[in-house]
Amino acid sequence: AIPQDLKFHGEETTVEIGNDNTFRENVTINSGTAAKNKTVVGSNNLFMEGVHIAHDDIIGNECIIGNGTKLAGEVTIDDRAILSANVLVHQFTRIGSYCMVGGGTKVPQDVLPYSLIAREPGAFCGLNIVGLRRRGFERNIINNIHRAYQIIIQESGLLKDQLKKVEEEIPLSSEIEYILDFIRTSKRGFIR
Repeated sequence: AIPQDLKFHGEETTVEIGNDNTFRENVTINSGTAAKNKTVVGSNNLFMEGVHIAHDDIIGNECIIGNGTKLAGEVTIDDRAILSANVLVHQFTRIGSYCMVGGGTKVPQDVLPYSLIAREPGAFCGLNIVGLRRRGFERNIINNIHRAYQIIIQESGLLKDQLKKVEEEIPLSSEIEYILDFIRTSKRGFIR
């Protein structure tokens, strides 16, 4: 459908959808606006009943989006994220890979990769350990991610100092680099 956004004035915009997605009943997808000109859905995703994907959203691959979940405009969801039922995602928010967002959670800020977010208001509840194990993450990688988040979430001090401590104390891997880059490029801040 056309975007539900007042800045849309009938310009030609698109929706790009990858392969092997499952769209259940009453899923709606809006095309882009002048902001990005397109809404993008990757491949191998599951969108359960009543999901709304708004204008200019970018959804990666192998995501699961639960019943009744609503994504506002210009949301980015990285690969293999899971959003349970009735999750509400604020505009311009980014959701990291391999995270799990619990049912009914309101997401006003970015969701860290590999994390478990739940409660009201949404809060960091630890790692998505079950998801990481199911995806074959090695124990030492999971332990390093856990230690990084202990430093970032639990220790006091300035965020820039916490990120530097992560770089100094934890062996760099693609997972740790992704976390550091995700936080450094966050425009909305992230759920703690």
